[in-house]
Amino acid sequence: MARLKQGYMGPFIGKLGTAVGYILNGEGIIRSLPRVNEHREFSEKELANQQAFTVLQYWLRPLKLFLRVGFKNYAPKFEGFSAAKSYNSSRAIAGAYPDYFIDPSAAFVSYGHLEPSTEAAAVVQEPGKILLTWSGGDYINGEKMMYVLYDMEAGEALTDTGAAFRAKGRYEVDLDGRYSGRKFQVYIAFVTSDQSNQSTSQYLGEVTVL
Repeated sequence: MARLKQGYMGPFIGKLGTAVGYILNGEGIIRSLPRVNEHREFSEKELANQQAFTVLQYWLRPLKLFLRVGFKNYAPKFEGFSAAKSYNSSRAIAGAYPDYFIDPSAAFVSYGHLEPSTEAAAVVQEPGKILLTWSGGDYINGEKMMYVLYDMEAGEALTDTGAAFRAKGRYEVDLDGRYSGRKFQVYIAFVTSDQSNQSTSQYLGEVTVL
């Protein structure tokens, strides 16, 4: 059964005969239902593509809220989680089937046209604290630094989309004791105050919390 969301002139939502209607990025989409051959075996290439897709989707899942800002305006009607998946699919997946994995140094958590910093670093100098520093690059007043700390072993990400003003040049992430000994992949990027423009993220390497 399908329903007309905006009257008889609007898109229909649901299944109608051999067609299905749904909303994607604000547009009404109609497509035919696929013919399913329950006995068809997938080729090795298809299995490899499926696994690569799964590995990337699993890696991006903890970043879902951050990606709404980091990949905002990536392309018309194509942003956030879906945009990050598209952008990283040809960049971040490493290894060979069936042993695909995500290379954190090649992954991006933000994409945009603001200038990145020319120098940036993440260091651990005392227990429970990660110091982020950055400098260089042209920017406008009001830009903020946002960060991702990604524990790939635990599948957990700590994020902030407005941690400090870019002009400050430094920010100390204060973690509680339960993070002691954990390894984090660190990324920073910059965003305008209204979150309408972003920079492409910079990977700062791996740090271990004391």
